[in-house]
Amino acid sequence: MDPLTGEDADSVLQEWWAYLVDHPGQHIVHAIWLHHQTSRFFSNLPAYRVWLEHGPEAVENALRQLFEDSLSWSYIADARAVFRNHGTNIRIVIVSQQALDNPDSWQRFWVEVHGRFFAAFCGEEVWLLTEQQVRAAGIEPSRYDRNIWGDCGVMLTYYRPDGDEEGRAFLEVYGQIVEAKPHYEYIWELLELARGQGRRIRRAPAEITPHLDPIPEPE
Repeated sequence: MDPLTGEDADSVLQEWWAYLVDHPGQHIVHAIWLHHQTSRFFSNLPAYRVWLEHGPEAVENALRQLFEDSLSWSYIADARAVFRNHGTNIRIVIVSQQALDNPDSWQRFWVEVHGRFFAAFCGEEVWLLTEQQVRAAGIEPSRYDRNIWGDCGVMLTYYRPDGDEEGRAFLEVYGQIVEAKPHYEYIWELLELARGQGRRIRRAPAEITPHLDPIPEPE
């Protein structure tokens, strides 16, 4: 299936979100290679500027600012609705060790701030793997990000060489299962590796904002 762009891609994703919110027990899994994505989004994010100006010791200030930055993001409300309907949401993030070792990198910001925010306020189970771990396990790097959207299917996100999004392909479970199957297998293999060798991203502290309750830890 050819990737969709712009409003066409957004329309399909909105339909899938509506299904996930309305149907209990849906499972979302994101497999994200951070080197695919552009730093331009983060460089324009006020929370990232707080991070750069004050350093990693300003994590909580950056988290508070990220909450303000994210007020218009529909993802938060959708993810919380899926959680309330007994769904799960797992994010596997793959990043280079070099980027993790750089305190000013936007990938380090993602791990220390962005991922912690998603864990606390979107109900995500967030795992970190390095590119070296993935290669050592015999898993090939992916040319695109892959997402399982419950009973709807798999979404593939493609990026241009400069890191901007190029388009998204949607493979439906009931119409394109043959095409979708290798992507399911790839994601589940990454998840097994993450839970065995990866680092789970700790949640942001609840007190960063009085306006949004954190999602409870699993029992």
